[in-house]
Amino acid sequence: METRNAIQLHFDCLSRRALLSYSGKDYVLPDLYENRDAARAAAQLFAWERLDLKSRSGRSRQPSDIAIWLR
Repeated sequence: METRNAIQLHFDCLSRRALLSYSGKDYVLPDLYENRDAARAAAQLFAWERLDLKSRSGRSRQPSDIAIWLR
């Protein structure tokens, strides 16, 4: 996966908010998350549904197959 298209998750432990970065755009996830693992699962589902990665990636068969880089 190229660096510019890598999906990065920025999780703030104090506010429990998550920010997803993909292709030069940032997306604030709408909920509060208990920990970074919960935020990561939500980010995978968000990328799968909202960023339409299910149709772009032939190898990903479900949201949990999407690689998310934690920052």
